Amino acid sequence: VDKHKITGKNDSFKVNFEQSFGISNLGLTYMNGLRNPTLYELFGTDNYGYSGNKNLKPEKSNTYEIYSNTRLNQNLEISLRAFKSNIKDNIEYISNKYKNDTDNVDLNQSGIKNSIKFKNEKTNISLFSSLLSSKKENGSDTLRRPRKNYGVNLNTKFSNIYVGDFFLNLNYNHYGKHFDTHSTTFSTIKIDNVDLINVTLNKKIKNNNYFVKISNLLNEKYQKPHGYNQERRMINFGYKFNY
Repeated sequence: VDKHKITGKNDSFKVNFEQSFGISNLGLTYMNGLRNPTLYELFGTDNYGYSGNKNLKPEKSNTYEIYSNTRLNQNLEISLRAFKSNIKDNIEYISNKYKNDTDNVDLNQSGIKNSIKFKNEKTNISLFSSLLSSKKENGSDTLRRPRKNYGVNLNTKFSNIYVGDFFLNLNYNHYGKHFDTHSTTFSTIKIDNVDLINVTLNKKIKNNNYFVKISNLLNEKYQKPHGYNQERRMINFGYKFNY
């Protein structure tokens, strides 16, 4: 039960069934969800005539999902998920104002996700990817939803005769091409893909955990969403004390 100061009370629920078949699990899920409008959609204003709409209703969705998890051995696991959903009361930008769609035609989305996970005593690595189809009523792609995403998460332990044990965490994410609204002209534009890499080194000495973190290692210049510049390469040093 979600109680919002503007949109009021709304219910959502999830029903799941899962069955084990030897080394694999197969599951079916039905989900009923909602997305409340953002503060900008409700109250935002600018110098170009745009004004928020405090009468917006939440977007509501119905989603069907099928998934499987297969553990090939103690170290290797493969998972696959496919879903299909419909969205009603979708919020659209029309005539300098956000409004709920009123033609009773739902938006449709579908996609597939997969991951491969490997782990042993020193290393934990996950490879993941997804494909998404998200269309407007006219058949064009919806905004800020890239068709392709993929990446790697790596956690591993190293040993060195001079510094002893230390830990490496590496995260790589490919955020695919997509469409967005231009921040000044409000026209629909195509945004190029971006590859983000974050690296963290940790070293524990007694009760202190020292770390070096490099965010946006490739120094990518990008906006997300359009008009909002994200941080370039940044290096942070620090430590945590456990007591």
